[in-house]
Amino acid sequence: MRGLLARARRVDDVNEIIEALIGIAQGTDELAEEIATGIRQDCWRRLEPGAVATLAGSAVSSLSALVQEVAGDDSLEADVRAAARQVLQS
Repeated sequence: MRGLLARARRVDDVNEIIEALIGIAQGTDELAEEIATGIRQDCWRRLEPGAVATLAGSAVSSLSALVQEVAGDDSLEADVRAAARQVLQS
């Protein structure tokens, strides 16, 4: 997990990293909150609409809760916020 988060700091596209982190959180409940924190710290500004949808569908409460934060974060790209709002409305 830490290796993935370290890699996220160095790459532009974090979608695959987020998918891998979600897989870890789904299999290891005790790491879910730490993974959510890592996404906030290391991936947040590079989130894309697809990653938001993946977080929402993760069935991990600490990760799906990030979608609400994304929807209200004006520092993120408009399309990312719009994707979060769309997921929350459905």
